[in-house]
Order: sequence, then structure tokens, then C-alpha cells
Amino acid sequence: MIESTLGIAPADVLFVSSNPWDACGAKAFGLNVAWIERVTPEAMALACAENDLVPPLTMFKALRTQMDELGLEPDYRIRALAELPRLVAGS
Repeated sequence: MIESTLGIAPADVLFVSSNPWDACGAKAFGLNVAWIERVTPEAMALACAENDLVPPLTMFKALRTQMDELGLEPDYRIRALAELPRLVAGS
């Protein structure tokens, strides 16, 4: 629908998401992808080290630290939306 609706190629679109599954899906359709890594592996390790029991929210965050293993990688990895203007300006 990108080509028919917007009249541009998928490769000319930057898709932004913090969900690894969305990033993989967009990449599979030929879009450029910026994945927002809101939870770093280092932060997760610290959260787990400081708790005897890992709460469900922490487990959910842990899942989001890993890019899905579908053979697709995002074009860009950023830590916050605040990095997006610099990324777009550099494109």
C-alpha cells in the first residue's frame, strides 16, 4: 500500500518501532527500519541481579531487548525517540 497510496518505494520509508517483531516485519517488506532499544541488555542484567524473583514486567522487558531471530536486522538502532531527528537529518 505504500507504493499505491504514497507513490514511493518501501525502501524510501523509515519505519520506527520499539517492538522487535514489528521491526522484523517492516524489514521483510523492504522498509528501512530504526529499532528503538528502550531496554538495554545491561539494564536488564542489573534488574535481574538486584532481585531474587524476576517479576513479569521485567521478563517482558527482557524479551524486548532481543531482536527476533528471523534473519533480519534493523538498519539503525537507537536508544530513544530523541535520537530520531539526528538520524533523519543524516539520511
